[in-house]
Amino acid sequence: MKKLSSLFPARRRESMPEKKLVILNGAMGVGKTTVSEELAGILKPCVFLDGDWCWMSKPFINNEQTQAMVLDNVLHLLRNFLSCPQYEYVIFCWVLHRAETLDYLLAQLSDLRFRADVFTLTAPPEVIRARLEKDIHAHLREPDVIARSLDKLPLYDRMKTIKIDTASLTPRQVADRIAETVLWK
Repeated sequence: MKKLSSLFPARRRESMPEKKLVILNGAMGVGKTTVSEELAGILKPCVFLDGDWCWMSKPFINNEQTQAMVLDNVLHLLRNFLSCPQYEYVIFCWVLHRAETLDYLLAQLSDLRFRADVFTLTAPPEVIRARLEKDIHAHLREPDVIARSLDKLPLYDRMKTIKIDTASLTPRQVADRIAETVLWK
Protein backbone atom coordinates (compact mmCIF):
# COMPACT_ATOMS: atom_id res chain seq x y z
CA MET A 1 0.00 0.00 0.00
CA LYS A 2 1.29 3.45 -0.90
CA LYS A 3 2.13 5.90 1.83
CA LEU A 4 -0.19 8.87 2.10
CA SER A 5 2.77 11.20 1.64
CA SER A 6 3.29 9.78 -1.86
CA LEU A 7 -0.36 10.38 -2.74
CA PHE A 8 -0.30 13.98 -1.50
CA PRO A 9 3.21 15.25 -2.08
CA ALA A 10 4.26 18.42 -0.30
CA ARG A 11 3.79 21.39 -2.61
CA ARG A 12 4.65 24.99 -2.25
CA ARG A 13 1.67 27.25 -1.69
CA GLU A 14 2.46 29.31 -4.81
CA SER A 15 2.41 26.23 -7.06
CA MET A 16 -1.00 25.05 -5.88
CA PRO A 17 -4.02 26.05 -7.94
CA GLU A 18 -6.37 28.34 -6.06
CA LYS A 19 -9.24 26.44 -4.49
CA LYS A 20 -12.66 27.87 -3.75
CA LEU A 21 -13.97 27.41 -0.24
CA VAL A 22 -17.71 28.02 -0.25
CA ILE A 23 -19.05 28.51 3.28
CA LEU A 24 -22.77 28.51 4.07
CA ASN A 25 -23.79 29.57 7.56
CA GLY A 26 -27.09 30.41 9.18
CA ALA A 27 -29.46 29.42 11.94
CA MET A 28 -30.87 25.91 12.15
CA GLY A 29 -33.76 25.52 9.73
CA VAL A 30 -32.63 27.90 6.98
CA GLY A 31 -31.63 25.08 4.62
CA LYS A 32 -27.82 24.94 4.80
CA THR A 33 -27.45 21.18 4.36
CA THR A 34 -30.07 20.88 1.62
CA VAL A 35 -28.65 23.82 -0.32
CA SER A 36 -25.12 22.46 0.09
CA GLU A 37 -26.21 19.11 -1.34
CA GLU A 38 -27.70 20.92 -4.34
CA LEU A 39 -24.56 23.03 -4.70
CA ALA A 40 -22.40 19.90 -4.71
CA GLY A 41 -24.25 18.83 -7.85
CA ILE A 42 -23.37 22.11 -9.57
CA LEU A 43 -19.80 22.94 -8.52
CA LYS A 44 -17.53 20.13 -9.67
CA PRO A 45 -15.15 18.66 -8.80
CA CYS A 46 -16.06 19.30 -5.19
CA VAL A 47 -16.24 17.84 -1.74
CA PHE A 48 -18.91 18.73 0.82
CA LEU A 49 -18.48 18.94 4.60
CA ASP A 50 -21.32 19.63 7.01
CA GLY A 51 -19.84 20.87 10.29
CA ASP A 52 -22.49 18.92 12.19
CA TRP A 53 -20.86 15.68 11.03
CA CYS A 54 -17.81 16.62 13.12
CA TRP A 55 -19.85 16.75 16.32
CA MET A 56 -22.46 13.99 16.24
CA SER A 57 -22.51 12.79 19.82
CA LYS A 58 -25.23 11.17 21.87
CA PRO A 59 -25.97 12.89 24.13
CA PHE A 60 -24.90 16.15 22.56
CA ILE A 61 -22.39 17.78 24.90
CA ASN A 62 -21.56 21.44 24.38
CA ASN A 63 -18.70 22.64 26.56
CA GLU A 64 -15.22 24.10 26.21
CA GLN A 65 -13.58 20.74 25.50
CA THR A 66 -16.10 19.60 22.89
CA GLN A 67 -16.04 23.00 21.19
CA ALA A 68 -12.25 22.78 20.87
CA MET A 69 -12.55 19.23 19.57
CA VAL A 70 -15.09 20.10 16.89
CA LEU A 71 -13.03 23.06 15.66
CA ASP A 72 -10.00 20.77 15.41
CA ASN A 73 -12.08 18.18 13.50
CA VAL A 74 -13.40 20.81 11.08
CA LEU A 75 -9.95 22.30 10.51
CA HIS A 76 -8.40 18.90 9.91
CA LEU A 77 -10.97 17.99 7.26
CA LEU A 78 -10.98 21.41 5.58
CA ARG A 79 -7.18 21.40 5.42
CA ASN A 80 -7.15 17.95 3.83
CA PHE A 81 -9.86 18.86 1.34
CA LEU A 82 -8.17 22.15 0.39
CA SER A 83 -4.84 20.33 -0.03
CA CYS A 84 -6.19 17.53 -2.19
CA PRO A 85 -5.52 18.21 -5.89
CA GLN A 86 -8.68 16.34 -6.93
CA TYR A 87 -11.08 19.05 -5.72
CA GLU A 88 -11.52 22.57 -7.02
CA TYR A 89 -14.40 23.44 -4.70
CA VAL A 90 -14.82 22.76 -1.01
CA ILE A 91 -18.36 23.32 0.25
CA PHE A 92 -18.67 23.75 4.01
CA CYS A 93 -21.87 24.43 5.92
CA TRP A 94 -22.34 24.98 9.61
CA VAL A 95 -24.26 27.23 12.01
CA LEU A 96 -21.18 29.50 12.50
CA HIS A 97 -23.06 32.26 14.33
CA ARG A 98 -19.96 33.98 15.70
CA ALA A 99 -17.76 36.02 13.39
CA GLU A 100 -14.72 35.25 15.55
CA THR A 101 -15.18 31.50 14.97
CA LEU A 102 -15.32 32.01 11.21
CA ASP A 103 -12.28 34.32 11.38
CA TYR A 104 -10.40 31.74 13.46
CA LEU A 105 -11.09 28.94 10.97
CA LEU A 106 -9.97 31.06 8.02
CA ALA A 107 -6.84 32.24 9.86
CA GLN A 108 -5.86 28.65 10.67
CA LEU A 109 -6.07 27.79 6.97
CA SER A 110 -4.27 30.91 5.74
CA ASP A 111 -1.15 29.00 4.72
CA LEU A 112 -3.19 27.30 1.98
CA ARG A 113 -4.07 28.88 -1.34
CA PHE A 114 -7.84 29.38 -1.58
CA ARG A 115 -10.53 31.99 -1.91
CA ALA A 116 -13.38 31.91 0.58
CA ASP A 117 -16.90 32.99 -0.31
CA VAL A 118 -19.19 33.16 2.74
CA PHE A 119 -22.96 33.07 2.38
CA THR A 120 -25.44 33.47 5.22
CA LEU A 121 -28.76 31.78 4.57
CA THR A 122 -31.62 33.56 6.31
CA ALA A 123 -35.37 33.32 6.67
CA PRO A 124 -37.99 35.10 8.77
CA PRO A 125 -38.55 33.62 12.25
CA GLU A 126 -41.99 32.26 11.34
CA VAL A 127 -40.53 30.35 8.37
CA ILE A 128 -37.74 28.89 10.49
CA ARG A 129 -40.22 27.92 13.20
CA ALA A 130 -42.48 26.13 10.68
CA ARG A 131 -39.56 24.25 9.11
CA LEU A 132 -38.19 23.18 12.48
CA GLU A 133 -41.63 22.12 13.77
CA LYS A 134 -41.95 19.89 10.71
CA ASP A 135 -38.57 18.31 11.53
CA ILE A 136 -39.56 17.89 15.19
CA HIS A 137 -42.78 16.09 14.20
CA ALA A 138 -40.71 13.82 11.93
CA HIS A 139 -38.39 13.10 14.90
CA LEU A 140 -35.41 14.62 13.08
CA ARG A 141 -34.78 17.33 15.69
CA GLU A 142 -35.37 17.95 19.37
CA PRO A 143 -37.99 20.53 20.46
CA ASP A 144 -35.39 22.88 21.97
CA VAL A 145 -33.99 23.58 18.49
CA ILE A 146 -36.56 26.31 17.81
CA ALA A 147 -35.47 28.59 20.66
CA ARG A 148 -31.79 27.92 19.99
CA SER A 149 -32.20 28.77 16.31
CA LEU A 150 -34.26 31.92 16.83
CA ASP A 151 -31.82 33.17 19.51
CA LYS A 152 -28.98 33.06 16.97
CA LEU A 153 -30.77 34.98 14.20
CA PRO A 154 -29.66 38.51 15.24
CA LEU A 155 -26.01 37.45 15.29
CA TYR A 156 -25.98 36.89 11.52
CA ASP A 157 -27.09 40.44 10.75
CA ARG A 158 -23.74 41.77 11.97
CA MET A 159 -21.62 39.37 9.93
CA LYS A 160 -19.98 40.62 6.74
CA THR A 161 -21.30 37.90 4.46
CA ILE A 162 -23.48 37.59 1.39
CA LYS A 163 -27.05 37.17 2.69
CA ILE A 164 -29.66 35.06 0.88
CA ASP A 165 -33.23 34.81 2.16
CA THR A 166 -34.37 31.22 1.57
CA ALA A 167 -38.03 31.76 2.51
CA SER A 168 -39.46 31.98 -1.00
CA LEU A 169 -36.76 30.08 -2.91
CA THR A 170 -36.27 26.39 -3.53
CA PRO A 171 -32.96 24.87 -2.40
CA ARG A 172 -31.96 24.60 -6.07
CA GLN A 173 -32.65 28.31 -6.65
CA VAL A 174 -30.49 29.23 -3.66
CA ALA A 175 -27.72 26.89 -4.88
CA ASP A 176 -27.91 28.44 -8.37
CA ARG A 177 -27.48 31.94 -6.90
CA ILE A 178 -24.49 30.84 -4.85
CA ALA A 179 -22.90 29.02 -7.80
CA GLU A 180 -23.38 32.05 -10.03
CA THR A 181 -21.60 34.27 -7.49
CA VAL A 182 -18.77 31.77 -6.94
CA LEU A 183 -18.19 31.10 -10.63
CA TRP A 184 -18.14 34.76 -11.66
CA LYS A 185 -15.76 36.06 -8.99
